[in-house]
Amino acid sequence: MVQRLVADKSIDYVLVTAYSHVYTLVPDDGRSVSTTTADEAWRSIWRKLTNAGKKVVVLRDTPNTLTMSIPECIERNMGNFYECSVTTDKALPFDQITQSALNAKDPNVTTIDVNGGICDLHWCYGLVGNVIVYRDTNHLTWQYAETLAPRFWREFQKAIKP
Repeated sequence: MVQRLVADKSIDYVLVTAYSHVYTLVPDDGRSVSTTTADEAWRSIWRKLTNAGKKVVVLRDTPNTLTMSIPECIERNMGNFYECSVTTDKALPFDQITQSALNAKDPNVTTIDVNGGICDLHWCYGLVGNVIVYRDTNHLTWQYAETLAPRFWREFQKAIKP
């Protein structure tokens, strides 16, 4: 995929995101990979892209619901939707791909975090306003994704500024 992105001259920006707190990079020999090695792996990919004139924008993953199905939780807790919320310390775990982007210290590799539209300082919510945030345990509903679009666009514009 990286070769295809590098070769395509019509692509200026590459948006990268991953459910990185559940995946572990494993080298060919099966050993575990340290955070430093993960940084090196991501930076190697991003260098290929930035050397080809692309800007890399890393989107921080959405908050973790701790495997709670938000629609099911809301259905069970119609009188108290706060039951379908998760504390920010649990909902926003270490995000390797975002951290690797920050560690890269490369002006052509930037990050976006729109989770302020889901979380406040203490809680990440399953329902915001009258809109259900997740369609399952970790995917946003299209309705809620639409409410985040202006925030995403503002952040993206800032990220790609020269």
